[in-house]
Amino acid sequence: MWWGECCGLVSGVAHVNITSDTGANAKNMAMAEARRQIIVDVLTPYAVASDLIYDTRDADLANLISATSIDGEKLSATSYAADIKMTVDGAAAKKFLDDNNVPNTIGMKTVADDTFIADVEIAGGPYQWAEFMKAMKDANIIPEIRSISGTTVTVAVPQNISMKFLSAVIAHGLTVD
Repeated sequence: MWWGECCGLVSGVAHVNITSDTGANAKNMAMAEARRQIIVDVLTPYAVASDLIYDTRDADLANLISATSIDGEKLSATSYAADIKMTVDGAAAKKFLDDNNVPNTIGMKTVADDTFIADVEIAGGPYQWAEFMKAMKDANIIPEIRSISGTTVTVAVPQNISMKFLSAVIAHGLTVD
């Protein structure tokens, strides 16, 4: 699953079983729980945002969902259970993360399903280059340097370590496009 050239739709399913004072309240709680769980599951490969998602109002998270379907729905006087499928809109998710200053890899350039390309801005010259290389070594990442143009270094890294790469770069005060 890769959103690539921003941003598309990605779906997830949550299995919910909620009890409350009424079946209607249980259903409302189940929908909110499913929404949060699916958004966290879908965004986890691209951003560390679970705390943000759990602290965000339901109405704001609803804007990230483009479609919902329900299977196996069971409603009683005090409980609700179902398999809820929701589709997350990638462009809305990217905007949400960016607006909340959450580093993410949604929309980064890809070369293949398992590799992405990042442009790292190293405006501080040799000292900042040394910091970049130290950050990579500390994180056990060996980026493939594709090109250097002025203060921009274009690197390729495996997608499965994209968040580790992004975190290491940002922790050392560098920016990534």
